Amino acid sequence: MTTLNLTPIDRVNCIVTFNVHRFEVYHACGWLMTAAQTKADLKAQLAENGITNAKFDSAAQRKYLAA
Repeated sequence: MTTLNLTPIDRVNCIVTFNVHRFEVYHACGWLMTAAQTKADLKAQLAENGITNAKFDSAAQRKYLAA
């Protein structure tokens, strides 16, 4: 995986959604930051990029808890 070049401001208020068989992480401004196929991959990408307290929408939350 490649670490994203994020500022501390970019790491807050991220939104995670589940769309067409993958998790997608969006910046608060709406641009796609990263995507993951599995729960483990999502967790690894969030940890690697220092993204904490991401907000999950309902579809992502259901899929995350089911996996």
